[in-house]
Amino acid sequence: MQKILVYINIILAISLLLSYLSSFISPTQIGHLALFGLFYPYLLIINVFFFLFWLITEWKYGAISLLTIILGFNHLSSFYGINSRSVTEEPKDLIKVGSMNINAGYFFRINDQALSEQRKDQLKTVFLNNSLDIICLQESNHVVNSFVASSLESYHQASEDRTTTSIFSKYPIKDYGSLTINERKNKTCLWADIIVGKETVRVYSVHLYSNKLTKETEAIIEDRSFGDERMIDDLRYILGSYINSSRKRVKEMDIILEHVRKSPFPVIMAGDFNDTPQSYSYRQIKNAGFCDAFQDSADGLGTTYAGSLPLLRIDYCFADKDRFKTIEHQIVKKRMSDHFPLISVFKLSRQ
Repeated sequence: MQKILVYINIILAISLLLSYLSSFISPTQIGHLALFGLFYPYLLIINVFFFLFWLITEWKYGAISLLTIILGFNHLSSFYGINSRSVTEEPKDLIKVGSMNINAGYFFRINDQALSEQRKDQLKTVFLNNSLDIICLQESNHVVNSFVASSLESYHQASEDRTTTSIFSKYPIKDYGSLTINERKNKTCLWADIIVGKETVRVYSVHLYSNKLTKETEAIIEDRSFGDERMIDDLRYILGSYINSSRKRVKEMDIILEHVRKSPFPVIMAGDFNDTPQSYSYRQIKNAGFCDAFQDSADGLGTTYAGSLPLLRIDYCFADKDRFKTIEHQIVKKRMSDHFPLISVFKLSRQ
């Protein structure tokens, strides 16, 4: 029995190592590596349990998982924030950015009028309030944008027809536009040049290609027995679809970053990127000179997806690391969509 557990431990340790590697190799080259990156949180937790188990029973085998975890120690900050919130800054030159995949407003677009109004009030209190300078929305539409505009009457709005992302700003918007990043009719990336004091900042609201797997994932988690033939078919479909979606997101990110590199202004990118921090597309962004607000200033678990698959961080707020310092980052753990809202505070340095 002990030998079997050692072999299982070795396999899971190798899987964790492959999850580290997944951010360095594009899924367009080796697609299956993306799956290991997706399962990083679960592989990490299992390896921690193995280490504790061997520590109690046969301590020498604990080195298998311990060494594997240590080799990927820098990945831990992408999963669990360990930053202090005691930092205080003068309000001057601070920009407070909110981002949320609002899921077409289905949270409050319900037949129960009383409950609908209650949920709208919660959304206004928690997120759509005057404390935010800039708000980036994904999976928005005309109904959602009208609701937000009526809630924040003094804000300037950037949105276009057939664009499922939008930006609202306390500050004047001097220009905006959208990017065609895929073959879909609806555009999912919007940018706006926003005048902040004497500076101009370019903000992107981004929604990369969705995995579109909620229905199948919920079926496996809630309804299927392990080994059920239909469950196996659904699982194959989920894994194959995720690999295909990962490849599409890499190409979408290439298009966005090409546009970003031409920006004459410092850049903030916020939105639903549908990929984990162990993904190749995430590394594309970091390599382009962006900081991740969560890594810089958050504490606690980084879960942003509020759906059926737990522990996923797929929503981000990035900023040009040469021009912005992250002061604070918060994931608002309130169910108002199938994603939790993000709130980041940046300090803009002057040139």
